[in-house]
Amino acid sequence: MDDITSTRWSITSPADLLVAVPYLLGFHPDDGDAVWVAFRHQRLRWMGATGLPDPGTDPAQIRAVVAAIVARFAELHATSIMMVGYGPPEQVTPLADAVRAVAEQTGITIGDLLRLTGNRYHSYQCGNPACCPPEGRILDPDASPIAAQATLAGLVAFPDRRQYLGQVAPITGSARQAMTRATARARSRLDQELDTHRETPADTIITNLGQSAIHAAVADPNRWPLPDDEAAWLTLLLAHDGVRDLAWSHSNGHPEHLALWLDLTRRTEPDLLGNTAGLCALSAFQQGKDILARAALDRIVHDDPTHPLATVATTGIDERLIGTDPQDLTQTTDG
Repeated sequence: MDDITSTRWSITSPADLLVAVPYLLGFHPDDGDAVWVAFRHQRLRWMGATGLPDPGTDPAQIRAVVAAIVARFAELHATSIMMVGYGPPEQVTPLADAVRAVAEQTGITIGDLLRLTGNRYHSYQCGNPACCPPEGRILDPDASPIAAQATLAGLVAFPDRRQYLGQVAPITGSARQAMTRATARARSRLDQELDTHRETPADTIITNLGQSAIHAAVADPNRWPLPDDEAAWLTLLLAHDGVRDLAWSHSNGHPEHLALWLDLTRRTEPDLLGNTAGLCALSAFQQGKDILARAALDRIVHDDPTHPLATVATTGIDERLIGTDPQDLTQTTDG
């Protein structure tokens, strides 16, 4: 088994890696998930999750999917990979076999292939029974310092993927009704502004209003979530591409702004969603939160399918390979 160390955490065993995975992903994997880790010269390049093949799936079909994943890793110039399968051996083992076959063909190095079944983990790469007994080892998260270190680092692991993706789910009920009313007031306010300053080009008015709204919104994170009227006003103005671009110029390089875009993505009216969710996706991508970014783009496909970013969501991202929150891990080999 390759050792993994980190500038943030000390990860030195398969157990440490398995405890770290939920914090790196942002959620605890379920049975049926496969987690992939790609390294480039001992540094984490990409981490993500896919599903396990159904029992009885044609091995050739599994190899084809794995080949596509490894090809994506090659595009990222990865030099080694790891895979963790969550579930019974009849689902994980065929995938591990396919990874080994594809790795042999492509020359990419396998750091390890792990299976977590219940509370026991197994290595497909380690043949030393003293290290990796055939019956597996019990995973005891409390025996690893990783959870405490992750908490100190401010990392949160949601209980499952559904709750993690709920960060971009649309609000409902009375909260949605309140935002609908606030957005109607915002539309009336904008109409009045345009009528009052009709001698000025509308784009100029909207850009100036957007600049002020953005400055006010990002000035004090302690005010988030914004009040309904302020949130509705900002999301209405963000529907204009010039204001969206201004927002990104203010937000680019400020990871803390993701919380604002996540909240507004949930609250924006469906017909205005595209640019706001696009900002959310960009901010998430910039932080390596690819699963969250994809979820924001999926909201555009669902609520605003004619928006240009809907095309990006459906054609620009491989649905079989969804990335997630990489940290500054390094990988070392003890020989």
